[in-house]
Amino acid sequence: MLALVIAAACAKWESETSPTLESASTVTLAVISAGDSSVVISYSNSSNGYVALNLYEGTGNAVPTELEDREAMLTGNVSSMEYHTGETEVGTIYQYTFEGLIQDASYEVMGVANNSDGVVSEVTVQIVNTADSHPPMLTGTNPEVGYDPVLPVDGSVVLIFDEPIVYDDTKDLTFSEFYDGEDVVAGSVTVDGNTATVTLGADLSNRDYVLLSYPGGAFTDLSGNPVDTMESYLDGGSFVGLYWRAEAKDFEAVTILPEETVVPAGFDIVVSFAEAVDAGDVEDGDITLTYDDGVDILIKSVLASEVSALGNDLSITQSLAAAPGVEVTLNIPAGLLGIGIGNPNTEVTASWTILHPLQTCQSRSVADAESSRKQ
Repeated sequence: MLALVIAAACAKWESETSPTLESASTVTLAVISAGDSSVVISYSNSSNGYVALNLYEGTGNAVPTELEDREAMLTGNVSSMEYHTGETEVGTIYQYTFEGLIQDASYEVMGVANNSDGVVSEVTVQIVNTADSHPPMLTGTNPEVGYDPVLPVDGSVVLIFDEPIVYDDTKDLTFSEFYDGEDVVAGSVTVDGNTATVTLGADLSNRDYVLLSYPGGAFTDLSGNPVDTMESYLDGGSFVGLYWRAEAKDFEAVTILPEETVVPAGFDIVVSFAEAVDAGDVEDGDITLTYDDGVDILIKSVLASEVSALGNDLSITQSLAAAPGVEVTLNIPAGLLGIGIGNPNTEVTASWTILHPLQTCQSRSVADAESSRKQ
């Protein structure tokens, strides 16, 4: 009989002093609201005690089941994005706001609690999704916007946004050439994730500036939020928006007159280029004429006043009438002239021989042919 009484007493003591999971409380979680970068969670505990919330990125995260893991979660000794704990009373609902989240993303909130006996509950999981009410934001371009001549005349630009985008092909993207004054619709727009590759609708002029504009809604994010209007323009001597400069090109001379190799004394020289030539930076001595009579060599500096430009032609007037038989050689250094929109010229050289009074002028082709026969 005494043994039975002792056994019953021990069992009663164990039931009062050794709480089990059966006496653990239950955590209840719910989403109150979700913004682009924050969510508000409500939580409650079925017993007086404490509740701990841990935030994890994505879904499908491993849910702790072992007691030591649940205890670690309760005390914040786990690797989570954010940890929150608070004392709770039965019948009271509490709220907590997780901030600094990414829009249009999924997260998991795992809640665990204990009661006044210290028994740790099982883990409750609540999936939360942030909202997406912001439009895509342009974060960069390739090549980068700027004044350096980096854009190939037949190239393309890549627009980089902060999230995946969709292109509305009913809305045109327009390139505007600054000096030429032409507006050209983009040749094509190809979207890949958060980037859009935009090709030029026509070749640019070398060294011209090109600006890119597009209307609002030309791009949207996956939730349909439209991108803002991009208007690119010149404001007080500086460009605003999206702008690049086309690559420079070294222009060679197309023709050099006279075409004859044997010419009369005092002849004028005309060098023609594919685009308009600017000689405004030419100074005395930049261009030279070398006179070689076979014995002496004279290098004459051409005066700036003897150089003029009209359209695509550069004219040089000689102030020295060389003697018959003298070889005259022209030299225009590379980069001295501005061709088109400030493009450099390649070096220009040409030679002529002053004819004798009884000679007739010979073209370069005839002279070359006679030279080859003599050889």
